[in-house]
Amino acid sequence: SYRVTHSVSIVTVFAGYRFAGTRRSPCFNEKLTGSCAARVTVVIPAYRPSEALPHLVQALLAKGFHAIVLVDDGSGPAYDAIFSRASAPAGVRLLRHARNRGKGAALRTGIAAAIAPGGAGGVITVDADGQHHPDDVARVAQAFAAKPQALVLGCRDFSGPVPLRNRSGNQLARAAMRRLAGLRLSDTQTGLRAIPAVNEIGNFTQGHGPQIDPLTHAGVLICWESVFGDIAVEAVNAGATFLVVSTDDAWFGTSDGPAQHAQASTLRAVETGRWIVRAASTGISGIIAPDGGWRERSELMTQATVVGDIGAPVETLYTHIGPQPIGLAALAFVLLALIVPRRAREA
Repeated sequence: SYRVTHSVSIVTVFAGYRFAGTRRSPCFNEKLTGSCAARVTVVIPAYRPSEALPHLVQALLAKGFHAIVLVDDGSGPAYDAIFSRASAPAGVRLLRHARNRGKGAALRTGIAAAIAPGGAGGVITVDADGQHHPDDVARVAQAFAAKPQALVLGCRDFSGPVPLRNRSGNQLARAAMRRLAGLRLSDTQTGLRAIPAVNEIGNFTQGHGPQIDPLTHAGVLICWESVFGDIAVEAVNAGATFLVVSTDDAWFGTSDGPAQHAQASTLRAVETGRWIVRAASTGISGIIAPDGGWRERSELMTQATVVGDIGAPVETLYTHIGPQPIGLAALAFVLLALIVPRRAREA
């Protein structure tokens, strides 16, 4: 089920309800009109897909989408026939990975191809298993046409019987998003999203991996990159002996945002075993040790010069295994905490 709400530059779309706060776009009818569909390319990452994939492609083409990029994420020869049928229609492009690299890598491959110079103004990501109805994909396209510089999320309402692991995982992610970013999103893990092309937002181009200063061996995290543990791990594995976080937190004002953003740097220091030098335009700036302690720290909205020493890096398990196993372990712990008391009461 879906409805539509707006929050800053994020639009959330929930299928099955009337749109709230927006006018119904003229590009949305039984089919998308050319002006709406031409702005976006649908990107579908797929690993060992079922026959649902060719049917999904045909339904999206019938809905009015003109460009679809399929990414075969190393499914193997046994699935060549399915991909051949799915990519046969005009307007469908098939890209392949020689080996399975994961959904994130498949999405990056598809998005990069879609927004290459002269390409689409944005992409809509759709799962290959058919869980995203073409009508809902069209609703996301409509919302994106109305706000072409916004990130549009097609959010599930989790009504009816939903597996406990799905509901609990989403609740945890929603709480983390509210805590770290101050954003209230009902579904942070949706695979149905419209993403504007970078060049549609400003004069930016996609980077190519972590940036390590060759003289100081510093790994550089810009602004919100410090929130993502995998980016810090990539920098460390690329040779960073300490990390520098450069950020403009002025848009947070005097809210809790600057402190929450600074806490993310504390977590990165503990995870990676690297000293972190943090420079924020309005504070909080300082030097963070691998144990999470702030050796130097400036206050919010206070002009200051921070001077201090940093030490040698410390090796951690996190830099070798990355965030995924730890996240899964944390989720398993939460699920056990929810399930065990219930079984004890039933006994």
